[in-house]
Amino acid sequence: MTDINLVFDKGLNGLAGFDFGRLVFTEQISPFYKDYDEKLYLNFPRNIERVSISFVQGLFFELTSKIGVDKTIQNLEIISDYTDLKDKIILRIF
Repeated sequence: MTDINLVFDKGLNGLAGFDFGRLVFTEQISPFYKDYDEKLYLNFPRNIERVSISFVQGLFFELTSKIGVDKTIQNLEIISDYTDLKDKIILRIF
């Protein structure tokens, strides 16, 4: 199990952009998540209320490319104060 607390500027309440998603993966997830067969817990800070499709696609691009969409979703646990954020992230992985 890998548990990661994502960090974003406190002034942000939404995340957008494929390239920004890839950057977040590269800087905040990839250094700690090496075994793609284990569970990944991503903790989103309270100030993040929404994410764009492009951000989600960028964030999970490497995982879906290597292990596929189904396995990425199976291994992923999104932790957020906003239930709809969790749901939207899962629905936007493809």
